[in-house]
Amino acid sequence: MTTLQTPVATVSTPVADPPGAVRRIAGAVSLPLMFVLLIIGNVLDPVDPSQHYARQQQALTGHESAMGASVVLQLIGAGVLIAVVLAIAGRTRGRGRIAAGFGVPITVIGAIAMVMTGLHGLFQLALLPQPVATAAAVLEQLDSLVGPMFLVLLFTAPVGLFVLALASWRAGFMPLPAFILAAAFLVGELIPVLPMGELIPVVLGLISFGWTAVVLLLRRA
Repeated sequence: MTTLQTPVATVSTPVADPPGAVRRIAGAVSLPLMFVLLIIGNVLDPVDPSQHYARQQQALTGHESAMGASVVLQLIGAGVLIAVVLAIAGRTRGRGRIAAGFGVPITVIGAIAMVMTGLHGLFQLALLPQPVATAAAVLEQLDSLVGPMFLVLLFTAPVGLFVLALASWRAGFMPLPAFILAAAFLVGELIPVLPMGELIPVVLGLISFGWTAVVLLLRRA
């Protein structure tokens, strides 16, 4: 005699993904971390880049440690910027993919420009033992060799971050107020007319991308 057995439904339990959680948390943390590094480096930097190189070298004398720390933070910030690119590009879906496609290469070029800026500060430190006039002449010659293209490269990081912010907003994980702050960050970087014009835009970027980081941390998907 045979008996029929009804199949028992099995309920699958979600499997934890610790590596995925680590990547999600690390990616979210990188967003505000980059701006924190830039703010600290900006505060430590004893040089006003708008001044003539002779004045910059004079201001640098006696503040070598602060300048060295600023250079290190600039170089670390460039690496963290790549992590920001990976974090946003990896979470961008749907409507944000086109903007992310443009934002990724622009921001990577911006990271290279940040490295060049850090190396320029290191070069200024290396020229400190030289007479001020000699150091200024060498730095001016360096500028002439690099050409105006370097000035264009300096703007690629903020432009790339704004395009990534656009992708994040279109993808739905950057709130609209945070995106507006990202737009204000870009305007402040391109037109530094406010007092502390180099610091205020970075603070706006910190608030914007820090807000987005909180959203990413709260979203476990």
